[in-house]
Amino acid sequence: LLSSPAFKIYPNPNSGKFTISGNSELGSIEVYNSLGEQIFSNSKDDQGSSAQINLSKSDRGIYFVRIHHGNQSDIQKVVVQ
Repeated sequence: LLSSPAFKIYPNPNSGKFTISGNSELGSIEVYNSLGEQIFSNSKDDQGSSAQINLSKSDRGIYFVRIHHGNQSDIQKVVVQ
């Protein structure tokens, strides 16, 4: 049984600018490219339940967004085109 993700990334696909929103407090956010290299990190722990991310200077492709919340983390895929 799959539970729905705690966070939503939209729009997806996008041009590099996207919003992460959820129903709980966001912790740190990390973005990795398809080679597993970290290209973005935001370690604020008090950003509420949504955040704006800007990867518009990055190459087009598939990225993986890791969202930490409490003692858990979710990974979601985002497409920059």
